[in-house]
Amino acid sequence: MNEMMKNEEVNIGTVNNETISNEAASSKLVCSGPAYTDLLRERLDVVQQKIVAACAAAKRDPREVQLIAVTKTKSLEEIKPLLELGIYDWGENRCQEMLSKQAELTEFDLAAGPGKRAEIESSEAASEISGRPGHTQANVVADNPINWHLIGSLQKNKVKYAVGKTCLIHSVDSLELLLAINARAAKLAQAGADAFCQPVLLEVNYSGETSKHGFAPTAIAEILSSLKPGDVSNIRIDGLMTVAPKDAAPAALLEIFNGVRNLRDHLNKSHPWSDTPELNKAVNLRELSMGMSHDYPLAIEAGATMIRLGTVLLGPRVIHPAE
Repeated sequence: MNEMMKNEEVNIGTVNNETISNEAASSKLVCSGPAYTDLLRERLDVVQQKIVAACAAAKRDPREVQLIAVTKTKSLEEIKPLLELGIYDWGENRCQEMLSKQAELTEFDLAAGPGKRAEIESSEAASEISGRPGHTQANVVADNPINWHLIGSLQKNKVKYAVGKTCLIHSVDSLELLLAINARAAKLAQAGADAFCQPVLLEVNYSGETSKHGFAPTAIAEILSSLKPGDVSNIRIDGLMTVAPKDAAPAALLEIFNGVRNLRDHLNKSHPWSDTPELNKAVNLRELSMGMSHDYPLAIEAGATMIRLGTVLLGPRVIHPAE
């Protein structure tokens, strides 16, 4: 596993029969067309092989792991080929960028729409490529075949731009934010004919880094125990999310991921929230969103059910001088 981690950032692509690194491939290729799609397919194949290997080491079924392509800062031309490859779960950091991409996508862009998606997901290849087929399909926004995940920090004043626009908010890091999301979801439910429920994850700062958002591990039980039925009328708390230090050693990363999994398991067993029908329906901590391009095999080994991959799929972020 350590060797797997060591080689993680050297995902290889091929351009004109020349084997090159992700960074070189991104600079040599126009990010559209058959050659670019083939490069993404090669990267995806490598990722999938590592997912399968990590699951085998942990005696897990690869279908338990949902792959989320982190599309933040990438153009639509760069990310639309993901649809052709059967990757429908996309992760964005900022509401504004997510909404802009949603608005720019056209029916032509989404030719591999719900009908094509069903065809892909029913195939044997889909379960090996995209994780759990249709895992969040019930939460597809406005019949859009893409499952949009908000994985970045969310401010309370931006809640109205996230709720109802994303199938899962991964980054709830305060009780105030949780209540604001529920209030917005309740407002949408009142305005519509159908009941609306916004799925969320609680972000855990397990490493204790001051630069990271999230609840302290010891605070999660306290937060859950404080919830009243009205606080969760239109949300569903599906699990926990964490971001591990990028420069940590494999042993330290594994300790963090195992710690978050153990926390999730302890919470499910101790059941700190009130034993009411409303809370039992709203709180079901089954998901663990953890693992990124540099550490996802270790996260899978520890029990991750969702991994958030950007660089190993779409290449490194290009930072322009104006940024």
